[in-house]
Amino acid sequence: MARSIASHDWAFGASVSLFGSGGMPITVGACNKNEDFYALTANPLASSPLWTDVIAAPHGTIGSCFASADWDAPAGDLYLSGGATGAILTTLPVGSTKVFGQPVFAQGTLFVATETHGLYDFAP
Repeated sequence: MARSIASHDWAFGASVSLFGSGGMPITVGACNKNEDFYALTANPLASSPLWTDVIAAPHGTIGSCFASADWDAPAGDLYLSGGATGAILTTLPVGSTKVFGQPVFAQGTLFVATETHGLYDFAP
């Protein structure tokens, strides 16, 4: 697919994620609105990616890449997402308040920041 440089929003749509363990260097990665996930060596921050992967359709189409990656350190798995159907899979019990930022998984817990009711901590 040819990409139009003049009309494309080249910003990153997702927050960065740190991942890697064992013999692997600590890596930082994020999904760009161009549909690709970019992974770079974190310390020192590399100027070119270690690897990239197509995750979703380009920005402006259904299924753009806006979600942050999740790192499951014990399993050594990196979870990436993009291109959902738009169907609601579940809702979070945060009342009538708006979610302030993207929810984040850390230490086996889902953290959700809201505008008026503070930080929620959802654990299994």
